[in-house]
Amino acid sequence: MVFTVAISTQHLGIARFMRFIVVDPVGLGDGLHYHEVYGIDCRAPWRGPLFRVPITIIKPLASIGRPPIVTFSNVSFCPGHIERKFIEVPFGATWVQATMRASGFDTARRFFIDTIQICPLERPRKWESVVMFSSPSVKSFAFPVKGGFAMELTVAQFWSSGIGSHEATLVDFEDCGVSASLCDPTEVNAGLQRLRDPVEIAAILRWLVVLIAFHGIIINQESLMLDGSEAPVRVTARSLLAAEKLLPASTLNKAILQMKIALHPVDANLKTLLTNRDKLPSGKQIIALTLTYKFKLDEGAEVKPHIPLLNNRIYDTKFESQFYTISDSNKRVYASGDAYPDYVKLPKGEFTLRLHSRHESIHILEKLKQLVLFIKRKLERKLFFSIISSKEVCFQAVEIHSALLSLVTQLSSKDYVSSSFLLLDWSLLTVLTVGGFLKGIIEKDSIPTDYIQLSFFSVPDGPIMGNGTYKSSVLVPGQDEAFYIGPPLREKLPKNSLPGVMLLGSISYDSVNLENGKGNQTQQSPISYKISYLIPPSKIDEEKGKETTGVTKSVSELLDEELRDNKIKFLASLKRETDEEISAWSALADSFKMEYPNYTPLLAKILECLVSGNPEQDKSCHNKKIINAANEVIDSIDKEELLKFLSLKSDSEDEEAEKLKKKREVTRDQLAEALCQKGLALADEESYMVEQPNTSDVTSDIPDLFEETFKELKKWVDVKSIKYCMLLVVRERRCGRYGTALKHLNDMIEAEGEPAKKKQYELKLQLLDQIGWTHVASYEREWMHVRFPATLPLF
Repeated sequence: MVFTVAISTQHLGIARFMRFIVVDPVGLGDGLHYHEVYGIDCRAPWRGPLFRVPITIIKPLASIGRPPIVTFSNVSFCPGHIERKFIEVPFGATWVQATMRASGFDTARRFFIDTIQICPLERPRKWESVVMFSSPSVKSFAFPVKGGFAMELTVAQFWSSGIGSHEATLVDFEDCGVSASLCDPTEVNAGLQRLRDPVEIAAILRWLVVLIAFHGIIINQESLMLDGSEAPVRVTARSLLAAEKLLPASTLNKAILQMKIALHPVDANLKTLLTNRDKLPSGKQIIALTLTYKFKLDEGAEVKPHIPLLNNRIYDTKFESQFYTISDSNKRVYASGDAYPDYVKLPKGEFTLRLHSRHESIHILEKLKQLVLFIKRKLERKLFFSIISSKEVCFQAVEIHSALLSLVTQLSSKDYVSSSFLLLDWSLLTVLTVGGFLKGIIEKDSIPTDYIQLSFFSVPDGPIMGNGTYKSSVLVPGQDEAFYIGPPLREKLPKNSLPGVMLLGSISYDSVNLENGKGNQTQQSPISYKISYLIPPSKIDEEKGKETTGVTKSVSELLDEELRDNKIKFLASLKRETDEEISAWSALADSFKMEYPNYTPLLAKILECLVSGNPEQDKSCHNKKIINAANEVIDSIDKEELLKFLSLKSDSEDEEAEKLKKKREVTRDQLAEALCQKGLALADEESYMVEQPNTSDVTSDIPDLFEETFKELKKWVDVKSIKYCMLLVVRERRCGRYGTALKHLNDMIEAEGEPAKKKQYELKLQLLDQIGWTHVASYEREWMHVRFPATLPLF
């Protein structure tokens, strides 16, 4: 192939028209070639070149055979030496499987292997690995490639690897299943004799033999998406290079399974940066956009933010300063990142994500005010164990236990063991025996609950009919092979997964056996593709319509119940920030209490709203409102009837009895919550009255009310539980047992899944001061600035 290099007048000041240089690289060998065309003044050639036209030619080495193989041999290495080879990747190749063999050395050797491909309108495809040989062994690996584009293969020996050794290392870089001859030791010795430096002789590495074989399975669609229906997705595979084994496998597990939740910003702030460093040379001022997102985690998880428009782009994007921070309700930052986000482990609770970006045009930033952000959440991988129900399994465990006991007896009689081993307890031996035996059962029968494995079928009706399972086949070059990917079963989906949430995973179409250097082989997929599943709408709860089957109610009664429940929901949704809103809410609550007297759910919701609201200026008045609301809840419940019902054991097979039991348990929780809030309000009122002057005689009856409330709460629930532990801490503090109160408070802070509240740490500081541990209190006060920052950090 002949190339023409044009020298334009725009780049070089030459008269009339541009010049052309014809380059014929046919006679060049493979590899990198660099040449320059000199422009010399013919009148003064002694002045040297006036200009230079650089010409770089990369001629890759073509592969031959089926599968295509490329061979390199007789390559010498020394510490720090880098060898680069250019290879032509044939069309249809998707991965390379190779093996690296090392022998004939006495010290450890380390090699760096790197491959890169330049594809149009794509980022460079890069793969790298570090191979360490501590002894003569074989290691194999596989890496993805793209057919039709040249690949640069770089092999380098680490600069300090092999220094001081007097033996050469023989390395083969070969394809799995293709034998490569080792270097002849006589050739190595001959090469060493030609060198003069003894240090270089000790560190030389000679005769690197490289054999690379290309494999490939072409898929009609690399990125697959299951839309949530029962219909499978058709996949067509083809091999162009050689016969390949098609072995599809698609799994969704902890490493790759993610819940993708879309979020819209709740706030967008545009700000002009006024400093000189934020001004462009043209005079335009850079504008910053800060987007705020809110999300909530019901349990701790690993999450990663994903912005499709901005992520994984730096030099090819029009926006700058892509930064984000994730903080909790206490303004404590848990993670920060840039255009390449990463996973972060977050506890249970509510979190705020702030996204920062800059541009000089306010009109462009206005379009980003509703930028969609995705939260990718890894699903936990939990194991459940199968129950041993077979008699043979139990007899095998007994036989193993007896064999170990006899072995211990024989060893002790022949003085093969020390006296410490003879102290081995029989119970410990039983645990070791059964534990080891159960370990094999667990490894064999354990199934991860969140592990979703997709099924493959040879017919489109396979997922419905349950037949036509597709396992594997051999692809003939040039012929298509089709199969179908079925959707996962509904019962395999993660719990509490909302409709519209996307599950992400991977799918592979082949598997290779790789040497790990220890004489063993590991099975690995050389290349994988993305697959996604959209969670469909949840099925209609048939039991919901049957709840009132045994109860005969008129249409007017059902309408009244629906109106009552909606009024309670509306009351809880009203804002109570200003005095007018608080007074309107109180008037509406009083009207509802008159309309539905002694209705416990209404009274419990009113109490919940009072507790969650901000305290008024008159703290004593606010506590009295909570106490009165709690008394109304307590008086509306028939405690004797509730106690009689909970003391009886209900029939689990009776649906009506189970429904009634759940309602009674809800009533019990409402009673316990009312007692707990009443006790906290009484203690708060007591401390408030003590702080006021001339009120020592007024609060003499409050301790009796508090103790009565606490004793009544102990009848219904465990006061050491997290939900009611705060009342126990307050009681221990009132009784002067500050150490016990501090212990329960620490247990409550550590046991909560979500970040602790500031009031809990402030109470901890008060307890430390009352105990007299000033050094611990000083240490905790310094940590308060970290746990509860005053403001969020700047970008």
